[in-house]
Amino acid sequence: RAAMARFAASGALALMTVYKNNDLYDRSNTAVDGGLVTRYSKRERTEDMVYIDYGVNLFKKAVLDMVPQDEPCSLEDLHQRLIERRQLAALEIKERFFEIGSLQGLKEFEEHMRRAE
Repeated sequence: RAAMARFAASGALALMTVYKNNDLYDRSNTAVDGGLVTRYSKRERTEDMVYIDYGVNLFKKAVLDMVPQDEPCSLEDLHQRLIERRQLAALEIKERFFEIGSLQGLKEFEEHMRRAE
């Protein structure tokens, strides 16, 4: 609900959920200023990248017009196009995320779930 409300209020074409990570759980890859994502990269790091993408994105249908028809387009490329247009809103999530793409991350998540029972 919070994401949908923020998305509607932003007027932006897209919204990215973010967590203020400060390189704690994984490498931070997102900068936010004034409620907008201002920088996003999984390869290049800058000091203002203290957030990490939380994994939930919302898009208006019009964003599909930004995707090339006959060539690959990564989500990161699409995010860059939205950032350049100042059309990628941010919603900060306060609850920690769990990366489950590695054995260590999966173990941390399983431990978290055991404690939550």
